[in-house]
Amino acid sequence: MKIFNVFTENDIAEIKGAIKKCQWIDGKKSAVGSAKNKKQNSQIVDKDPNFKPILEKIMSAHELQEAKAYTYYDQIINPRVASYTSDDHYDWHVDITHIGNQRTDLSFTIFLSDPAEYDGGEMLIQIMGQNFKIKRPAGTMVVYPSGLNHKVNPVTRGTRLVIIGWIKSHIKIEEHRERLLQMRIEMAKTEKLVGIDKMDGWYQLYQQLVRDFS
Repeated sequence: MKIFNVFTENDIAEIKGAIKKCQWIDGKKSAVGSAKNKKQNSQIVDKDPNFKPILEKIMSAHELQEAKAYTYYDQIINPRVASYTSDDHYDWHVDITHIGNQRTDLSFTIFLSDPAEYDGGEMLIQIMGQNFKIKRPAGTMVVYPSGLNHKVNPVTRGTRLVIIGWIKSHIKIEEHRERLLQMRIEMAKTEKLVGIDKMDGWYQLYQQLVRDFS
């Protein structure tokens, strides 16, 4: 799991302006199997004719260098806006492995509401037997492996507004993504010490590992 700052206040204002032109639908319509009984929220899907400005912002978030260094994204799949108001929630579930014949390697949530704007609505993600509670400032993106069990607690006041979606990565295995990211971090430290001219061998090795892991 990784957390990135992706949107400014102006970005969020533009997204909220675009949201006003879109149509909300029942979130259960996109749920599969038993998830239909666990999910209560409203959403705007990417098929909405007015979704394009929101999609452009989503893509700009995933193009940020620090995010790409972790996700190695190939495709952004089925992004949507989700709204949670009084008693809305999404109980424990694991995201499905394929959407529209595309593999879902990573899931992401971008917060559009600040924590002070709503009570409850925390995201919980289970990692190695522990529950991590996540409630981040507006403009923050959380990215995590789609196979992790997670939930959204009921909202008791206000509105939790988020963008969610899935990522098909060029690097399918989570451990490989983590190792490549750590290698990039260590390479950046070394480059500061020795200069970029002495890093050719490291960059060649890094690119070969990307090929091996892809």
